Amino acid sequence: MNVSIKDLPYAYYLPSGAPVCVAECPKEDDFSSFFCRYDTAKEIEINANAMVDGGYFPDFDAAVLMQNMEATSAMKCMPYVETRLYMGFCVPAAAVQALTEATSAAVSAHTGITVRRKTKHFI
Repeated sequence: MNVSIKDLPYAYYLPSGAPVCVAECPKEDDFSSFFCRYDTAKEIEINANAMVDGGYFPDFDAAVLMQNMEATSAMKCMPYVETRLYMGFCVPAAAVQALTEATSAAVSAHTGITVRRKTKHFI
């Protein structure tokens, strides 16, 4: 990684709950691109090169993708998921939707008022 963390102003959370600093939040799902822990990203590159050199994979990109998927199951990486920027954090769009629905249901249950959600999110 040749970029300084100070140049990566946003936090993107991995399945482990640990954040990594990123240059921008993903605007759409891309399950072939990943954010990883800093040490894991370097490890993936080394392992992918070894897999190609050893003849286990025909090309580097395929080896990297496989390594990223394995690291995701170990909670060290996370594919790009659509997010919204909120106070320096990349918040998954699915979480915003779930929170909106849960809040609407709670208001309805406690007040009897049906909350109609607008299509625009505040986040």
